[in-house]
Amino acid sequence: MSPRPASTRLSFRALWRQAEVDTNGELAEAVGVSRRTIIRWKKFGVPAATADATAAAVDLNPLTIWGQAWHHVA
Repeated sequence: MSPRPASTRLSFRALWRQAEVDTNGELAEAVGVSRRTIIRWKKFGVPAATADATAAAVDLNPLTIWGQAWHHVA
């Protein structure tokens, strides 16, 4: 089995700061993912492929969260 191809990832810290949550569970619930996914995002970053939906889930624009980094992946 070959390893998964690397995907572009965005800063988890930026998402955490803008989402204004206190716990992994709160963010997971707001975004509609598991706590395990939040742990992976903390370690590896938020996948660019899900960044738009993630931002929308917390009522933000991805540009607001990731700034110029969003322009490079969008």
